[in-house]
Amino acid sequence: MDSLFRLEHMLSDFESLFNHNNFNHFRTFVIGLINTAPRGTMTQIYEAGKHSTTYWILPKFLS
Repeated sequence: MDSLFRLEHMLSDFESLFNHNNFNHFRTFVIGLINTAPRGTMTQIYEAGKHSTTYWILPKFLS
């Protein structure tokens, strides 16, 4: 649990670069990417991350 708290703290440093919704998409992508090792599909990344967004918005955000 401590490592998740540190990750959230590190990600909060990037919050000023995004608006609120885009920061949630960014956080979902990063956490999902870390949780799908070594590689994962977009669906696996979405399911492994925090579901702060709907699935279809995540690929749109990344494009």
